Amino acid sequence: MSIRSIALITPGPIWTDGRSVFPQDRAVLQEHLDAMRDLYDRKELLLGGPMLDGRFGIALFDTDALVQADEHMRADPAVRAGLFTYQLHHHLPYFDAFDGTRRTQAVGGASSTLSPTKDSTPSSCQSAR
Repeated sequence: MSIRSIALITPGPIWTDGRSVFPQDRAVLQEHLDAMRDLYDRKELLLGGPMLDGRFGIALFDTDALVQADEHMRADPAVRAGLFTYQLHHHLPYFDAFDGTRRTQAVGGASSTLSPTKDSTPSSCQSAR
């Protein structure tokens, strides 16, 4: 079963305050982009990138387990360098244009599918240094 998860990516301890993502360490950012491109090419990253203000970004993963998305983020060169931190959240799509999901249950009608599972707790990393 495929698990959707969203990483909220925010500035880490080596982030230069007062700057957006674009003028940060270019070598680290290039390694980050290369890693994300690889995940995208393997169809494990559905969507990713910074917000237009450059202060945070997101990555939407489609993996077999939440732990895989966490492993991807922990291995990310920008997280390892301390440029980024992240919080990872399991996502239960009600509407998903990627795979055609359109749930029709009434509010509260899917309580069993909305119950927290061992795999649905948020994960966060300050940096993997």
